Amino acid sequence: MSYGLHTQAIQSLFEGKATVTVKESYKDPVTKVTKTRENVIYTDLPCRLSYGPSSTKEWLGDQAAAAVTLFTAYDVVIPRGSIVTVTQAGTTEVFSRSGIPKVYRSHREYPLQAVEEWS
Repeated sequence: MSYGLHTQAIQSLFEGKATVTVKESYKDPVTKVTKTRENVIYTDLPCRLSYGPSSTKEWLGDQAAAAVTLFTAYDVVIPRGSIVTVTQAGTTEVFSRSGIPKVYRSHREYPLQAVEEWS
């Protein structure tokens, strides 16, 4: 399979849409105080969520935490720590702390963590 066909095959599995939000610092021009604001950097981003067993020994009650991976196109760059909201299969989930991606010539795989609280 050629590189182009491999990319098309992976992206054909993208059944979700994501919104990626980052928090950024800025200096208020009036008060001169550094503040934080939310900035949406992607909307309706084609993607796919994948769930697997956690590679770490994290536990939530009686169940092991599932490792969640976000598959995106190769050229999608999501900064670490971004909030990622994904709608897939009729369900919308919010994830925090996007991590360092595995980068392949055809796509990227970002580890995600379920959001507990975003303050």
